[in-house]
Amino acid sequence: MLDQLIAGLKYYGVLELIREHPAMKVLLEANSEEMTADQVTRILKPMYSAAGSNRRNQEELVIVKFQDFLNCIQDGDLLDRIDKPTAEEQEFVSRLTPGHVLAFVTGASRPPAAGFDTKPNIQFVYDEDRVYPTAQTCSSCLMLFVNNQTTADSDDFVRFFLTSLMNGSIFSLA
Repeated sequence: MLDQLIAGLKYYGVLELIREHPAMKVLLEANSEEMTADQVTRILKPMYSAAGSNRRNQEELVIVKFQDFLNCIQDGDLLDRIDKPTAEEQEFVSRLTPGHVLAFVTGASRPPAAGFDTKPNIQFVYDEDRVYPTAQTCSSCLMLFVNNQTTADSDDFVRFFLTSLMNGSIFSLA
């Protein structure tokens, strides 16, 4: 099988390019390191309202809650933030990583070597009736709802986001 790969790389002239430019090997190497909360935060760019506006303040609060959610996943203390977690939630959280959140948004748990076709972003939707984050993997967009429930001083945001991930687990933990 390896011989076939080498033959294919030779045929298309890629093997020679890699030998001439060793830095190109990164395109063929699998990176097994887990994504960190900070890396996911840097990849997903919030599309904020104008600075100083009331909306901007609410959006920044939601982003703080999102970053806290990612950090809890990374630190392994997400279950501490959930009141009476179900057995299903416990099982799901035990395998959850920040990379799964990226996969929920983009369909990929790591950035591709050549980068994403569209820049992953976070958009804010003002709707008092919706609380569960949604994602559009084709456009690499995470939709976070901004309302009294998602900005409240409680851990409800954690449960809302976890529920969304569990319902979209085909992308996140597959």
